[in-house]
Amino acid sequence: MDILGGLLTVERSIPSSVLAGLATQEYSLHGGVIRNSAGQIVRHLVNAPGSPIPLDPLGLLSAPFDIFNTYQLHNLKQLSEQILAVSTATMAMSGLTLAVSTASFAVLHSSLKKVDRRLQQVGRDVEWIKRFLDSERHAALMDAAQDLAALPSDPVNRNQILHNHRTKVGQIAMQYLHEWENTQDASLLNSISHQHFYCAAFLLKARCSAELGMFDNALTELTQGKEQWLSNSREIANSKILRGDAVRFLGNEYAENIPTAKLIEWMDFATDSSIGLEHMDELRKQSLSTNRFSWPFRSNQEKFEQQHFVEMMDSLVKRKNVLEGYETQYKFYADNEIIPSELEGELSQLNELAGENNLLVLAPKQDME
Repeated sequence: MDILGGLLTVERSIPSSVLAGLATQEYSLHGGVIRNSAGQIVRHLVNAPGSPIPLDPLGLLSAPFDIFNTYQLHNLKQLSEQILAVSTATMAMSGLTLAVSTASFAVLHSSLKKVDRRLQQVGRDVEWIKRFLDSERHAALMDAAQDLAALPSDPVNRNQILHNHRTKVGQIAMQYLHEWENTQDASLLNSISHQHFYCAAFLLKARCSAELGMFDNALTELTQGKEQWLSNSREIANSKILRGDAVRFLGNEYAENIPTAKLIEWMDFATDSSIGLEHMDELRKQSLSTNRFSWPFRSNQEKFEQQHFVEMMDSLVKRKNVLEGYETQYKFYADNEIIPSELEGELSQLNELAGENNLLVLAPKQDME
């Protein structure tokens, strides 16, 4: 079934040729986008509008440990199920939906509220949490997200709200980025919270631009935000999780929660590389320290970080994958002048075509020719 005037075709499943391309690494999966080696979109995997979205913004959910972006072409049905499972797990752990079209204002607002609730559970008596939740920029971002989640249908009022909040959330994003970059001695949870609010703010701005038809602006804002987020998030990974002692994760106590495939993903992310198994060769050359790092147990926050640092690291890795997919999608939208909400509106009529994972498979026109 064609949508958007034939720009996209809805398919009931991932074609065998695409599955084979993933298995042979001719194609790669980035959140909700399957790309070829040239970076072109081969397929979109999109959340069916209105379907349950298991977002966990602080990365406190973890996928089954055998779900990774590595595929074997033994059984096409099993391979298809694995790819959909990877996409669903990526969505859950990244705290973001798979597609720009379903990364709606309402979803981003809901994601921010979930972070608030999690921080309140850790403890409002923690000084930085109280300051974080009570700040003017926090209130302004929550108000903007709430307003954008309930846009009126009247085009004049709608565009005025989009213009006003586009400017506001852009300023808020810079404020969160500034504080994030100037709190190098902050706790892991503090840094993770700042990255989430910064990410949500620049995503809101890019979405406002796209809804206003400012396609080039949307792509630029998304790309610049993603690159800044990546740089700072790698700092979190290196200074607050790996801590210059990644070899410790080869110890027996981490074997169940951090298998080799997961550790390789972590190292590729932290080092901005894609050398894969070579990381293991380098780590094995190092000796396990007898003076191993141990997490302190002085407060609820520190206990929380010790219990969930694996999921937080996974969250950063998966969010990178989703943001890479968003960047490709924004370029596709810019090239074809697609308003995300218009695509979302057409997809909402096709929910019956979604599979058990509540995902729709979309093929771009050029791939069908």
